[in-house]
Amino acid sequence: GIDPDLFADPVAVIPFHALDRYLLKCVSATRCPHFGLLLGAEQGFANLGIVGRLVEHSPTVAAALRNLSANFHHYELGATVTLVADDDTAMLEYAIEQRVPAPELIADGAMAIAVGILRHMCGPTWSPIEVQLRRARPASTATYRRILGERVRYGCERNALLFPARWLSHPLRGAAPDLRRFFRDQLAAMGGERTSAF
Repeated sequence: GIDPDLFADPVAVIPFHALDRYLLKCVSATRCPHFGLLLGAEQGFANLGIVGRLVEHSPTVAAALRNLSANFHHYELGATVTLVADDDTAMLEYAIEQRVPAPELIADGAMAIAVGILRHMCGPTWSPIEVQLRRARPASTATYRRILGERVRYGCERNALLFPARWLSHPLRGAAPDLRRFFRDQLAAMGGERTSAF
């Protein structure tokens, strides 16, 4: 049900319900119930399109996550990313806003992407305090621990990644202000930002 022409356009957005159906078919074909998690673990800045490039060239982790939150609708329709923080803890939440048959497959992938991006931005000493998933506890949790870390909780109220707030001020190595302006201008031409909660 996905129009093949969408794959020729690097800024095209696949309908959210189609993504859900696609992941269900992948799980069925591979007999791998954590297919979404594995797919998300392979993603990086480049897979987030222009939004990912803006995130990559943000000056700090806080700015990167603000940019992700404010521009996420250019990458994915049907979900939002929200960053909130206090003095000690930052929380990056991924909220699915459309009814789909298998939201856990999409959320698994999104949380794997979030963990991977933060590890890339912060370096090998970064680790989450906790990863919260709304999904029920899977029969096997080994792959979840390998990709998301040792502290994964299931059956939570939200899909969220918690980490020490001190990382928000961490500078992003290789961030280029001229590229940041370029990608911000491109996104502005596409309709601009949503209001960030941070």
